[in-house]
Amino acid sequence: MNQHPRQTPPQTLVRRLAGLLAGWLACVFLVATAESAIRQAPVALPAAWISLGAVFLAALAGGYLCALIARDRMIPRVLIAIVLLSGLAYGVSPVAAPGSQPVLLAILGAAGVYLGAWMKEG
Repeated sequence: MNQHPRQTPPQTLVRRLAGLLAGWLACVFLVATAESAIRQAPVALPAAWISLGAVFLAALAGGYLCALIARDRMIPRVLIAIVLLSGLAYGVSPVAAPGSQPVLLAILGAAGVYLGAWMKEG
């Protein structure tokens, strides 16, 4: 029989942490890039709607990447919790833009991570 040897726990742990970190960094990088593009746009854009879409799409990519690398169903759930908590923490921080919707952005981000991970698993 041509069976692959089981991975050792340290390799599994590294893969899970790499998936979590890659998913988180993808979310942060894509949201920051979209926000920068919105600010530099020559035309007045409906920033609130574009921000909502950018957060959702970035979280979708982050959840997919996390599930792809981690190959574990629990790790995207950890990323969902991190996205929710960091989104809410950003909302109460003094750096938050006035009029922003931190709770809505955190929920959209968590939903995007969930759907991204589901797309990979399904």
